[in-house]
Amino acid sequence: MTNEKQTKKLDSLLEENEKLYRLTIDSIGSMLHVIDKNFSILIFNKGFVRWNKSLKLETNAQSKNLFTVFPFLSAKTRKEYQTVFETAKPLLTEETHQINGKVITTETKKIPIIESNKVCKIVTIVNNITERKKQVEELKKHRENLEMLVTEQTNQLVATECLAATGKFASTLSNEINNPLQAIITHLEILKKNMPKREKTLESFAFVQENIYKIKHIVQHLSSLGISAQLKKTKINLHSTILKIIDLLKPQMENLHILLEFNCPNKNIFLTGIPKQIKQIVLNLILNAIDNTPTAGKIVLTTIKEKDSIKLLIKDNGRGIKKKDIPRIFEPFFTTKEEPGMGLGLFICQGLVRNHNGSIEVRSKINKGTTFVLTLPISQQHQTIKDNDTIF
Repeated sequence: MTNEKQTKKLDSLLEENEKLYRLTIDSIGSMLHVIDKNFSILIFNKGFVRWNKSLKLETNAQSKNLFTVFPFLSAKTRKEYQTVFETAKPLLTEETHQINGKVITTETKKIPIIESNKVCKIVTIVNNITERKKQVEELKKHRENLEMLVTEQTNQLVATECLAATGKFASTLSNEINNPLQAIITHLEILKKNMPKREKTLESFAFVQENIYKIKHIVQHLSSLGISAQLKKTKINLHSTILKIIDLLKPQMENLHILLEFNCPNKNIFLTGIPKQIKQIVLNLILNAIDNTPTAGKIVLTTIKEKDSIKLLIKDNGRGIKKKDIPRIFEPFFTTKEEPGMGLGLFICQGLVRNHNGSIEVRSKINKGTTFVLTLPISQQHQTIKDNDTIF
């Protein structure tokens, strides 16, 4: 009788332990299963059943082969299990699988169960980290975009400060250079009247005079960087401004047989800016297109109105700009022209555009042509540039 009672007590204890064990593994939210050396599934929890149901896989997996229940598992996974059996060391892996049309990323931990100093079974715990992986990737992209934006803004700030310093320096220096230059020009004119009319002498004189005027023009361009007068931003009709510039350049284009096409669907596009500077921006960009367009070539101007901005596209069918030169075209004194100029037009242009919170993009293909995309905000508050500020 005593033995019978003890047996019942042991059975009850075993039943309780079985319940506790089952409750324990079922309370684990992750998918869990245990396999033997033949890859037969010995035990699995409710998380396993939920997982398989959601992916339309076999739920009655008792004693079935792991690779039959999960046919998408690779030879690499089989090798990983064999490694755990051989080394008795846990293994953590991350895998991405295509399961019945769904892409699932998992984090899998394989834990050895050791009996008599040998691995007899392996517990596998699998977590679906697909959403977490997406969030990590999104955060990574946001971080990269933020870093790119910070770098871009920092570079722009540095460039703006450099331009401002250049403007202030040039404005001060121009007065010091202009005065002696004007004296040289005046005395050259006097010398010209009194000098012998010899051909070689006249050629030398013309060469000197030409280069002096070139220096004068460089100083004038540089001095424009340091404008410090009170400049008020007013309402400007971009269509009207472009038409006036086209009329101004018409004789030059006719002489070169360059055809200019102007497409402006909306003639009542207004922006807020400094009229003289807006005119100089557009003029410089069109002049640049003329310089790069062959005789009998074509330039197309197109305006595109967007929600908060207006784009002006200046497209030519000229020789194009080399890819390696594009990052440098806005540098002072850099030029790609066959007949070297001062290389200040685009440099000044970029500074004026930044003053109006705009931007310039360049697209170019060798022997196909170049397109400059000028973007300016349509609506800005009227602003006054202070006396101690430059136009940048």
